[in-house]
Amino acid sequence: MSKKQPRPPIPEPTQRKLWAKAAGMCQFDSCNEILYRDNLTRKESNLAKISHIVAFSPDGPRGDIVKSPLLAKDINNLMLTCGVHAKIIDDNDKVKDYPEDLLLKYKREHEERVRRIASIKNDHKTHVLVVGFNILERAGVIDINQVHEAINQNGHYPDSDEPTIIDINACVLRDDNATYWAKNTEQIQSDVYNLIKRGNKGNSYTHLSIFGLAPIPLLMYLGKQIGDIITVEVFNRHRIVENWLWQNMEDESDFQYDVHKPILDRNTKSVALNLSLSNTIHQSEIAQKIGSIPTYTITIPSPNRTFLKSKLRLEKFKEVFHMVLSEIRSSCADDCKIHLFPAVPVAVAVECGRIILPKADKEI
Repeated sequence: MSKKQPRPPIPEPTQRKLWAKAAGMCQFDSCNEILYRDNLTRKESNLAKISHIVAFSPDGPRGDIVKSPLLAKDINNLMLTCGVHAKIIDDNDKVKDYPEDLLLKYKREHEERVRRIASIKNDHKTHVLVVGFNILERAGVIDINQVHEAINQNGHYPDSDEPTIIDINACVLRDDNATYWAKNTEQIQSDVYNLIKRGNKGNSYTHLSIFGLAPIPLLMYLGKQIGDIITVEVFNRHRIVENWLWQNMEDESDFQYDVHKPILDRNTKSVALNLSLSNTIHQSEIAQKIGSIPTYTITIPSPNRTFLKSKLRLEKFKEVFHMVLSEIRSSCADDCKIHLFPAVPVAVAVECGRIILPKADKEI
């Protein structure tokens, strides 16, 4: 019985270069597992395996009598992998599923992605703000991997491994309790103030990426607290595909918001603003709450929860909402009050709050 050939040591400079080219992550297709820190305990350790694409021994996985000795220490034949994928690609019954060409493709695409992201200039950094229910207790409510995927789609990358989290309703109150709204608006105001004041290591944030899953009034309040001083990208959770990626719609020229306007004059003291986008809010429902008053309506032909598929649709809404507020500002009495009825996606809610001008717009 022949003695098993020992694995040749990989030179330290080659190992360091491989780590750098892989950015410390598993190079198996779409794994990207961080290999210098345990995701569960957060303790740092070298968790990487250096895997051969063509085995160092002709008898090994994808081994070759000629190439094996030539490529045994060649960085172009080495992959940085996690323990799971190091095992999988070398399992005897799975080797045929992972031929040399496929593993070379995984390695090449990973290293190209690292180079592309690393070449992004500093002004493409963004700070991630996550807002939602009990996020600290329910990992996965907002998937951080999906967050990073959405940010990268827009040509940005996070400035930190850890996002800022505003965990709504940590005090476990029901939303029919008056204290619920007071407690959570107070928390949002405090957290946003600390976020903007603290910045990133003493430097003010110049770009925020916001991902929210919370009651619409609180997301509007969040947007109002952040305002328009900082450049902000607001993302929307898409229910059908269950991610935060904006779709590239082939033709958006036909998509428009319908605006229904009442007759106003300088004596008008109260106006309703009906945002029927995710669902239809009927005039009778508004009248039941506040009586019969002049009502602006912003809607679409068939209100539904999945209409906000593209970034352009959000931008178009911002233009229309801003126009309506301006008309109310110029047409009504100075002390006119706006009663807002929103059936809207989360991204629209945040942008509504950001558009409202605390000093110029009417009381809402």
